[in-house]
Amino acid sequence: MNRDKVLEKVQDEKKHHPDEREMQIMQKGSGISVFCMLVFALILMVVKICTNQPWYDLYSLMFVSIASIHFYKGIKLKEKHELAYGILFGALALLALGSAIYEYLTMG
Repeated sequence: MNRDKVLEKVQDEKKHHPDEREMQIMQKGSGISVFCMLVFALILMVVKICTNQPWYDLYSLMFVSIASIHFYKGIKLKEKHELAYGILFGALALLALGSAIYEYLTMG
């Protein structure tokens, strides 16, 4: 294979895959998104607590978001402590979800 064909083949492959800069931008954007979601959930939780409304639903959203990040990092990087955090936050998310459902069913 001559040089031009190799270069053309590499350029065609790169068209279908994001480059390192795009990957970093997507990763930072995802991190910012999760942070903003957590801040909004915290604000809504404070409002719900002040108005005597159940707030476990917001805890479950925050915990499941954190759990999914740790599970993904643990699986991709093969780090056991990340998986342990994922399990911990996943369990907290399920507990908060169960509490939210219970609160909603017994309200009224």
